[in-house]
Amino acid sequence: MVTIKRCYFAQIKLLKMKKIILAISFVVFGSMAFAQSDFSSEIDFYQSAYGLEKKAIVENFMQLEGDASTSFWTIYGEYELARKEIGKTRISNLNQYIETYENISDEQAEDITSKMLRNRAAQEKLYKKYFGKLKKSIGAKNALKFLELEVYLQTAISFALLESIPFIDE
Repeated sequence: MVTIKRCYFAQIKLLKMKKIILAISFVVFGSMAFAQSDFSSEIDFYQSAYGLEKKAIVENFMQLEGDASTSFWTIYGEYELARKEIGKTRISNLNQYIETYENISDEQAEDITSKMLRNRAAQEKLYKKYFGKLKKSIGAKNALKFLELEVYLQTAISFALLESIPFIDE
């Protein structure tokens, strides 16, 4: 009975997180998807708002206590700083795409693709680096738990964002 109850509450938490993530996605990316070129202060604002919501989600999901909690939040702070920089680059790349997709040249397409792939590689490298740090600090299981949530959140945001961006020749 306890296991069923846990699963039920876990599903409720997941549904709440999904709603929060979608709301954050639309707020963060809905207003930025078609932003003008001078958008760094707006990005900072949305990333900080998202960061506060995200921190509450992570705290609720991870449920760490004592030294593990202290260690985790120190590493999480470092991770978030690095993630935000990668996010700014991603948004800049998306804006470049949005500004050019209607009449994109082969050179522009190659440049945007190259930047997009470098950004994805940077994100994967960040996951690997911080999984290693977290594993040493809070154990592999909790490190994986965080990584699962992080990948889920980033995928949900990516999906919401991709839904709002037109395809070439669309």
